[in-house]
Amino acid sequence: MSVYADREFESRPLRFRTGYLKNMPDEQIKSKIEINWTAPEFVRHEKGPAWFLWLFIIAGIFFAIAILMKSYIFAFIIFLAAFSLYIQAHKKPRKIKFVINEKGVLTGSELHAWDNLNSFWIFENEEVSYISFESKKILRPRLNIPLGGQEIAVIKDALKNFINEKKYEESMLDILARRLKY
Repeated sequence: MSVYADREFESRPLRFRTGYLKNMPDEQIKSKIEINWTAPEFVRHEKGPAWFLWLFIIAGIFFAIAILMKSYIFAFIIFLAAFSLYIQAHKKPRKIKFVINEKGVLTGSELHAWDNLNSFWIFENEEVSYISFESKKILRPRLNIPLGGQEIAVIKDALKNFINEKKYEESMLDILARRLKY
């Protein structure tokens, strides 16, 4: 079975063409694979007043401890972190175009070439399923891309043509963010 996706950037199921790539060499198959979709950049959870109250209580406690210890730089960092979390909590997710093809993974206007990626794994959660790529970049070791309701088996089969599948655990930060509904 092969993959051929719509050229439009809509979040709708992929179309299949069986036999389309059956007798082609591997390099030709790779050049024919292209999957397009759009998805929100993150799952937005509505946060009530209690969520923000707890944010400021916890930040206030750490801020007070930092002031009492005369660690003004740490107090400033706590203030910036709380302010950043507050701003991010109000942010609405943008719709981003994702493309998987022979060049790599395109997220919006940024291309992540296959040469810069080591492996992938697909995480399936009750809220959202996403592809996690292990990158060769030191400052950005993982790249997570939401699947936006796309067929997991189709995307997995397409990715296996370009990169190895390797199971790894979800990061503690991702687990914590999901549990705190951030």
